[in-house]
Amino acid sequence: MKRALLCSAFAALLTGCGLCPSPPSAATGTAARYPITDVATAPATPVRNQAKSGTCWAFGGVSLIESEAIRTRRCTLDLSEMWVVRHAYFEKAVKYVRTRGRVAFDQGGEIQDVLWLVDRYGIVPQSLYEGGAADGTYDHASLAKAIRRLAKRIVDKKLYEKEHWQRMIDEELDRRLGARPDRFVIDGVAYTPFSYADSIGFRRDDYVALTSFTHHPFFERFVLEIPDNWAAHATLNIPLDSLMRLLDSALAAGYTAAWDADVSERGFGRRAGIALLPQQEGRITLPAPEIVVDQPLRQRMFDTQATTDDHVMHIVGTAVDSLGNSYYKVKNSWGERAGRHGYWYASPAYVAGKTIELVLPRAALGVDPGDDAFRIER
Repeated sequence: MKRALLCSAFAALLTGCGLCPSPPSAATGTAARYPITDVATAPATPVRNQAKSGTCWAFGGVSLIESEAIRTRRCTLDLSEMWVVRHAYFEKAVKYVRTRGRVAFDQGGEIQDVLWLVDRYGIVPQSLYEGGAADGTYDHASLAKAIRRLAKRIVDKKLYEKEHWQRMIDEELDRRLGARPDRFVIDGVAYTPFSYADSIGFRRDDYVALTSFTHHPFFERFVLEIPDNWAAHATLNIPLDSLMRLLDSALAAGYTAAWDADVSERGFGRRAGIALLPQQEGRITLPAPEIVVDQPLRQRMFDTQATTDDHVMHIVGTAVDSLGNSYYKVKNSWGERAGRHGYWYASPAYVAGKTIELVLPRAALGVDPGDDAFRIER
């Protein structure tokens, strides 16, 4: 199931992709040959580009916070993803030392990392923390290796016996990503990272993480068994039909959702901007009949690792094609030249089958009071 989707209209534009992948290298114009029309789109900030960094989780999570600020405060923001990433590297390095290297240490992360780190460290505007990339591009291959190497040296040489070992990590991150602003002024108002987070209405408890798997009881939280969940965040487990119904209700009410998903499927067109679960093999002409996803199939794909934790994006609306087939409008972090001006359109079957986790505003749980899962959360 990990082969590239080939469509007669735009076969050359589609490829598979790996963990929190980088954007395609070229633009696509042919994707528009298969028309899809937006039905409803919630306010969202412009598409950004994670470049050569495995930080999709930060871009997707920050985009969700920005959309919530627009919805609740009527303010448009450009928050620093690298502020969040910098503190993730610090926390990973500290955990690496404390566990003597028994923790996943790479560029990947999880949506809930963003909520936790903003709660712990606050947030700043992009203009105040570019994260070592004033030209707007990022390449974290050497950065991740350097911080991991430093953490390993602290363990191997028992530098943790000295009180300053955490400062060593901070200094290396400051050198590579830039010093952190403690105070700053915007429009004549002085802020700290914490007071700025307060000013945009951020509260960690205002968000809820949801998933749907049968190897844990429904209506309980469990720690998702994925490599990027290095911080061991727990997610509420609900039935698949409840998950999809909540997503639909939330979008209809003007909310958005950060989306952790598998994008290595042959039906995920990296440049065509469409995500499907087609029934047939080989060449596909759109619209294509899709696999019917139910709870057992979804579980089987996860258990066999046909569904993997690859990439975080941001679902911001709904759309239809000329035959009335529904799609979710998805904001990506591969820049505006990728997909359809930076957006993808994922079918309900794809979202049902390939979702690892959804994170959305807790207030969205109240839009469908007929479901037990939502009443429990409220």
